[in-house]
Amino acid sequence: MGTIIAHEAKQPIATLTNYLQIFKMYLDRKNDNDAFSKDVFENMENQVSRLNTLVNSVRNFAKQKQNPQIKTDLVLITQKAIRSLEATEPDIEKVKISFNSKLKTALVLADPFSLELLILNLLRNGAQEAVSNTAKGSPILKVELSLSNDNKSFILLVENSGNLMTDKDLSRLVSLGESVKPDGLGLGLSIIRGIADLHGADLGFTGRAKGGVIASLRIDQLHV
Repeated sequence: MGTIIAHEAKQPIATLTNYLQIFKMYLDRKNDNDAFSKDVFENMENQVSRLNTLVNSVRNFAKQKQNPQIKTDLVLITQKAIRSLEATEPDIEKVKISFNSKLKTALVLADPFSLELLILNLLRNGAQEAVSNTAKGSPILKVELSLSNDNKSFILLVENSGNLMTDKDLSRLVSLGESVKPDGLGLGLSIIRGIADLHGADLGFTGRAKGGVIASLRIDQLHV
């Protein structure tokens, strides 16, 4: 399904890109490049470019083609994923997001966009699970990230408040990577498991004693 959507999205994205270029030429001819118009145009251009990168990434993933892996800072990628979530999720102001890392840099060998997509999906799932408890009177809505390391790996934990997980829920996450949401299709977690595998990373899930889930990503350090 993801491959079909990605394929069908290519033409609308190309059309949007062409219209943006025409709009830019129109503004230049009118000499009407005020600061507001320029800011709106640049944001639209950046988002269309990001969407195009996402579509290409999904198509490559479906074709078992891996984008080049380069030296990547896990700290910066995590911070970028947090900013992306805050910019795209309207309910995110209800959730307190914190990132605790004693490491200033954490170099890994990765495809930066795919790695950001993986972390962004963990964050989004965590935030949505936390927000789903608002109507149930949950006093704290939070997603906490922490980054540590051992001799060989970096360990990124994404911890969210939420409902207590049953053994069945955790079993589905651990063994199948399925969504535990009532209306979930299990597609998101399957994709991020695939991204983790392409990076030789380990992805795991455990329940929090107070409710919610801890997702752990363990990825090899790049020694330079």
